[in-house]
Amino acid sequence: MAVLATGTIYAQVPDFDNVESLLENNEFEKVIVALEDFTNTENSDKAQLAEGQVLIGRAFLGLDKHDSAFRNFLNAKRNWKSIDSLYKEADANVLIIETLSHQKAIKSKIKPYLDELVEFAEDVDDPSYLTQAYGRLATEFNHKDDMDNAIAYYDKAIDLAYTTDDTLRAVSFQFNKGVAYNSAKMKLYKKAIESFNAAADYFLKNNQIEYLAFAYNNLGESYAGLEQYDLAIKYYNKADSLPIKVNVSKTKRIFYKNLELLYRNTEDYKKVLFYLEKQKAITDSTDDRYQNLNIEVAEAKIQLVESEKETLIQKQESTRNQNIAYGLGGLLLLGSIIGFLVYRNTKRKQRIAEQEKEIEVQKTEKLLKDQELSTIDAMIAGQEKERQRLASDLHDSVGATLSAAKMQFEHLKKHRGKLDNEEEFYERTQTLLEEAYSEVRSMAHAKNSGVIAKHGLLPAVKKLARNAAATGKLNVEVQDYGLDQRMEGSLEIAVFRMVQELVTNIIKHAEATEANISLTQHEDVLNLVVEDNGKGFKVGKFTDKDGMGLGSIEKRVEHMEGQMEVDSTPGKGASIIIDIPL
Repeated sequence: MAVLATGTIYAQVPDFDNVESLLENNEFEKVIVALEDFTNTENSDKAQLAEGQVLIGRAFLGLDKHDSAFRNFLNAKRNWKSIDSLYKEADANVLIIETLSHQKAIKSKIKPYLDELVEFAEDVDDPSYLTQAYGRLATEFNHKDDMDNAIAYYDKAIDLAYTTDDTLRAVSFQFNKGVAYNSAKMKLYKKAIESFNAAADYFLKNNQIEYLAFAYNNLGESYAGLEQYDLAIKYYNKADSLPIKVNVSKTKRIFYKNLELLYRNTEDYKKVLFYLEKQKAITDSTDDRYQNLNIEVAEAKIQLVESEKETLIQKQESTRNQNIAYGLGGLLLLGSIIGFLVYRNTKRKQRIAEQEKEIEVQKTEKLLKDQELSTIDAMIAGQEKERQRLASDLHDSVGATLSAAKMQFEHLKKHRGKLDNEEEFYERTQTLLEEAYSEVRSMAHAKNSGVIAKHGLLPAVKKLARNAAATGKLNVEVQDYGLDQRMEGSLEIAVFRMVQELVTNIIKHAEATEANISLTQHEDVLNLVVEDNGKGFKVGKFTDKDGMGLGSIEKRVEHMEGQMEVDSTPGKGASIIIDIPL
């Protein structure tokens, strides 16, 4: 503390950097305590005082205390206005608008602050402020169901954000544009899906889990709007499976409510009841919504009983009709048989014994021939299956390693005598050849040997990525979520072979410089995504003649009762998504 001659005591300026660190760690109460005395001191420098009020306002916003946040931001604005700090005053307007947008009852108060922000941004012609102003204008038009203007301003804001390299803000506006396309007024679900997919790709690559969860949730809403309920459920479950850490209960309620509404559309009342109970489990019993959920649960139970009763009645009617049909058919057949037997008995009574003996002989001979043919077919099928397995293992395992070695040799041949680390390249090439030899040897001795059996799927994939990137021409990243424990051995081997085949395709065909492998293990599904920025290809029906082995991978996925989706356009890279049930 410093004491002046007049005796007036000035508050010591807090360490604002330390306060920012507290905010980043969500320690909001500590921020308020650290700055409360400082902001209550009337003689503090106005610029510093305004900065302190902004930090307290952000802490209150983190605690969902919007009224207190609004008062602090408003005081900060007044202080900055008194010292003609126009840019800081505009920053305060941004914070005030953000705070008011969280309060549905007083959203109408946003307009004067938004008008000031737009006027300032256009006067100074600053792209960063124009980005925020146009983005907020678009959101206001969105709230007013003026979707044409909303889309137009989102596009302006996105273009401006990219000019200032503010990719996160551009992606956020792209996400909000998808919300506008998803609205009841527009119902442009396919355009919404494009926007959400673009945002989801960015959030996944930058590990922004909360934003990624909402992108998946909104994709679920889009597919529900298109009545593609299987895809809607898939994305809702993907959103629910992500480990979000902020506003968990509120966010989960949104996911479960969407799933409840979807299952109402399909009249699956067991699932409706299940997701109502999940909403109830994360809702405080003092919350008004808790009583409403109790009512909805009771109604869902009644609907479930009525649905099961109706299903039972329909089943009984169907069974009765089938029994009648079978009875009539049986009577008709019986009458025909009796008539035929009477006819046969009157015309060929003397030949019955001989014919019966002849028929028995023919049946015995046919049975023996069928058994012989079945044995031959089984033998041929087994041999063919073994050949296919060996050819597949050689292609997927040894082929990937030899492709990397071939690239090393080509690099050495092209730059022979010019490389400072030529010896290192020879050693890498020798290592790759030794690995190929070891893999061939391993196939000859045990089908499950190698890095998979010893270390598991994830280390094997990471080693494959390092080998593929050895020449420096291709950068391969590996991302994983939820792979905390080993899976069943044959499943790990099958997934690894698929990854090998896809990485080999990238090396041999894609001409890519970047590739990404993502492995995510949910409760009942393993999700595999392999992407590259190469030359892409035209997606169609895959066969073994395409040279990329995608037909073989597709057959493997089908055999494992999984799903495979290929997204590629010539000149724009490729993305292969595989979901395998656990």
